[in-house]
Amino acid sequence: MGLLTQFRQNQINANDAAIDRHDQLFRQYLEHVDAETWREDSGRRITILARSPASPVVKAFVGRQEDLKLRNIGARIIVARLEPESELRRMARALSELVDDADVGALVRWASNDCILDAHEQLILGSQMCWSGDAMRREPGKRDSLDLFERDAPGTVRLGVLAFDAIWSVAVKVPTSRLGLRRPAKPVGGLAPQPGTALPKPAFLAGGSPAATRH
Repeated sequence: MGLLTQFRQNQINANDAAIDRHDQLFRQYLEHVDAETWREDSGRRITILARSPASPVVKAFVGRQEDLKLRNIGARIIVARLEPESELRRMARALSELVDDADVGALVRWASNDCILDAHEQLILGSQMCWSGDAMRREPGKRDSLDLFERDAPGTVRLGVLAFDAIWSVAVKVPTSRLGLRRPAKPVGGLAPQPGTALPKPAFLAGGSPAATRH
């Protein structure tokens, strides 16, 4: 086996292992949901902040969409890259299983501004569990493997929610045509900035939040 072939195989193996690891996080969350009687909607909501729709955390979400639908769990996703398009559309189809197709466009945003790339990949599961990974700026094959998962951590989740909402507020709505939707998405309140628009760096990216620490 040549060095290049071996390198690519190692990347594939590492990616598969990462998907499995995230799938285990989803499994723990689903077990937690099944064991609890929820009194607040936040327990049945998840958010994902990912480098691209091909990120392992997104692929794990796609693989668990039937389980999420069965438990009436909602999701929102922010990606820093829209490619590969096939994975973006697969992600959108998974979201469409949780809601009507007409609503999917309101659940996905594109972090198109470069200042946002310093934020870390993040998965928030309900009101108690949160995972943080490497900064979205990093190439998949050049990561230092930051991998932090906390359960029974409402304080960390609260900071993660603040970070996610801040990025959501400056991210761009993904065109319906890119998502492969059959019908136009319902309008979302407020106007999203256009790609390339200069944006002030959100305060949480300057420090103070686990999702904002640069690696």
